[in-house]
Amino acid sequence: MLGISDVAHDDLAVLGSGPVSPDPTTFKDAIAVLEKHGLSESVPSTVREHLVAARTETLKPGDPALPRVTSCILAGNEDALRAGARAAEALGYAARVQPEWLRGEACERGRDIGAMVHDITGPSALFFGGETVVRVLGSGRGGRNQEVALAAVDGLSGRDAVLACFGTDGVDGPTDAAGAIVDGHTRSRADALGLEAEAHLLENDAYAYFDALGDLIRTGPTGTNVRDVSVLLLR
Repeated sequence: MLGISDVAHDDLAVLGSGPVSPDPTTFKDAIAVLEKHGLSESVPSTVREHLVAARTETLKPGDPALPRVTSCILAGNEDALRAGARAAEALGYAARVQPEWLRGEACERGRDIGAMVHDITGPSALFFGGETVVRVLGSGRGGRNQEVALAAVDGLSGRDAVLACFGTDGVDGPTDAAGAIVDGHTRSRADALGLEAEAHLLENDAYAYFDALGDLIRTGPTGTNVRDVSVLLLR
């Protein structure tokens, strides 16, 4: 199997639902999970019927076909990060790659990036990879990459730095943007328009904030996916 990885740690068991990887779980396990959480009657009847019928189980450990399977990951998130780092080094930046760093709450990771700007000296390029999550409490629009960028606005304010956060598939949340860009002037430009980063964060409305500034990254769907990338450049 040849694969482009959009999963954590390039785990073959979950990449593309693991079509050629052994799966130790069964239909009975799935039914037990539904029953445990009281969801048996919530799923479509066709799903319940399929689980109960259990006509064809997935590939199991020890299957005689497994020794004949060869799998190769052609590209993944870390490949994208390292390619970016090489390009940055060619431009004179000291580059650093941090795979699987983007995880947990998007707004927390954005604030972390904003805070670390103050501790870095010299031309530096930091490449962060992974995928965060967004706890939706407001009624706005956005995606996890836009939210990471929005949470970094205050930290980058006044600094000679720029941050780009984007999904490599070209789609970030239910929007037409892949992500957004923030720099040391974003906050002052937003203030002039009456836009407050924290208010937009509370509403999960990063899209409106960056759309008004013209700082959304719009690539359209790329046709591939190696998860998310955030790039921080400092002069």
